[in-house]
Amino acid sequence: MSRPPARPSIALPTNAFTSDFLYRRYCRCHMDISSFTPPSVDTRIPRVSMTTLTPTLFFGQYARRPVILTDAISSWPSFTPGSPQQWTIESLVARFGDVVCRVTHNLDVQPPIRMPLADFAAYAAAQHDETPLYVFDQHFGTTMPPLLDDYAIPSVFNEDLLAVLPPEVRPDFRWLVVGPARYESCGAGNDRDETEVYHVLGVTGLVSCQ
Repeated sequence: MSRPPARPSIALPTNAFTSDFLYRRYCRCHMDISSFTPPSVDTRIPRVSMTTLTPTLFFGQYARRPVILTDAISSWPSFTPGSPQQWTIESLVARFGDVVCRVTHNLDVQPPIRMPLADFAAYAAAQHDETPLYVFDQHFGTTMPPLLDDYAIPSVFNEDLLAVLPPEVRPDFRWLVVGPARYESCGAGNDRDETEVYHVLGVTGLVSCQ
């Protein structure tokens, strides 16, 4: 049996090879945007202080539209500097490092994985992935119940619209989201159950969504 002819090879110096695709991926993995300040322009999303907002006013003016609520979390232990309940990656690992969390990313090419929170924190500190993994855990209320005392539901969302459902069919309704720079999760999502959804943005990449 005759052997197939050898494929021709071309030797290229490394400085003759360029790839915008690879460059963009490398740039997105390593670019430091911590000092970036977006332009001061009208975002078209209204900002409303919780100190003057009532449920009647909220649902009368902002139902079915996005709104940024300010002055909503200043009294929460999770966002109080120096509080033992303050949410930082270090404090969460100290309290719940052995708890196994659901970890995923936004590529939807593989199922979520599970790992201890301490292992995820070590990964997050060392990674330079273009689309990093992040914690997206809907069971933190049962696996890390003390966290439920670290925040309060804003008054405009006090009505539990899912309470009419029996527990066995009640959908997931709160998530703990923890991610490093460049991770993508909640964005400005909407509630697919058509009730209410709010995202609380924290610091150093910590986000609690409910």
